[in-house]
Amino acid sequence: MRAVLSNARYTGRQVWNRQPGRYTPPHLSGPFKTQRWAGTDQWVISKQVAHPALVSEADFVAAQQITALPASRDDGPRDYRLAGMLRCRSCRRRLDSCWSHGRAAYRCRHGHTSAKPRGGGGASNLYVREDVMVDVIRGLLPGRSAGWTCLQMVQHLRRHRLVVSCAEFACSLEPMFPA
Repeated sequence: MRAVLSNARYTGRQVWNRQPGRYTPPHLSGPFKTQRWAGTDQWVISKQVAHPALVSEADFVAAQQITALPASRDDGPRDYRLAGMLRCRSCRRRLDSCWSHGRAAYRCRHGHTSAKPRGGGGASNLYVREDVMVDVIRGLLPGRSAGWTCLQMVQHLRRHRLVVSCAEFACSLEPMFPA
């Protein structure tokens, strides 16, 4: 149902460039074609109705507003400053960003939300709050980081290709891409 309500083609109009093909440049070997979803600002939608509509334009617009990212209670954007920098020590997956009790948090549900099977260890779900993790990371970094902002710490981790490996009772710094 979501696919029908999110596709402008079902309003009876023709849509182009939703998933444009990109070909390998001639100087690289191989005739590879990749496809990625284009932003809605790049879609080309016909002005004329091309076929009978399955969804009215009013329903299509309403569905777009419902499925958009949920707004926070204060109508401000949600900012996950540590996104991509935290990894679960148990299953090695990146922690998912989530909003919990009005603040940024991160979690790993060990295979409940991915195509990979859940590990046999039966580890419990891992939840960490961002404000707590900022203090933990500050403790893991060298002494001069005491006055750093969260952004400066994240930049330092990225520059040195490090992530924070999280477990229930301890965290450590590890290489972003282990050998």
